[in-house]
Amino acid sequence: MLKIYALQAFSKAFDKIDSFNDDFLFSTWLISIAKNLHVDLIRKEKFDYKNQQV
Repeated sequence: MLKIYALQAFSKAFDKIDSFNDDFLFSTWLISIAKNLHVDLIRKEKFDYKNQQV
């Protein structure tokens, strides 16, 4: 599963490379993308869990 998340983060980074600001570290930017993807996943799982209870 971790490989899938890493692939998603790199894929999104590749798609959004134009938004990278080279005043900052690439690793910081990539970690931010990965963090945001993780938050999105948690929100989706929380939403799915609530819908299953109804």
